[in-house]
Amino acid sequence: PTVRADLRAITPRRPEPLPVAQHAAAADPLISFVRGVDHERLCADRGRREPDPSDAAPSPQTPGLPELGQTLGPACSSIFVRTATKKQGGSSNNGRDSNPKFLGIKKYGGEHVIPGNIIARQRGTKWHCGANCGIGVDHTVYSLISGRVHFTDAKNPHKRGKKVINVVPHEQWPEVLAAAQARNAAKRAKKEVQP
Repeated sequence: PTVRADLRAITPRRPEPLPVAQHAAAADPLISFVRGVDHERLCADRGRREPDPSDAAPSPQTPGLPELGQTLGPACSSIFVRTATKKQGGSSNNGRDSNPKFLGIKKYGGEHVIPGNIIARQRGTKWHCGANCGIGVDHTVYSLISGRVHFTDAKNPHKRGKKVINVVPHEQWPEVLAAAQARNAAKRAKKEVQP
């Protein structure tokens, strides 16, 4: 115990290191002056007393540089705002299409049909429904019996130029075909006679 006491008495003690802030203030007196002026001005504006340095520990700082957040000069008054620079594309009234409707004649004159076969698809009654035919809500003309398709002219004077779709049974088809051929031959002969 006596030897340890003698060693403690002989060994010199190190001086306690100063805080970093005190080192900076000692290195540059201008920084310490600016700190004091700014701090006094802030306390006067807010109406508070100057805090005791012993209340809070000094913040670490790099020697020779002011603390973070310290005002060194007037702030920049102009703020750069980036605006949109993309060129706007043009507009068009087109650029769309509709699916095909597949309208028209599906079974021509003389073709064989069975019940339910579609003979013509149309918008409106371009072709009227005749014997042994039915017409749907969308004006689709279809067959009601098995037979042959036969087109005739509309006899109604209010439907001049319209065609009527008929389905002739197979038993009656030869007679109907012969009558149609004779009628067409008479029309051709009449056209040849006229100048």
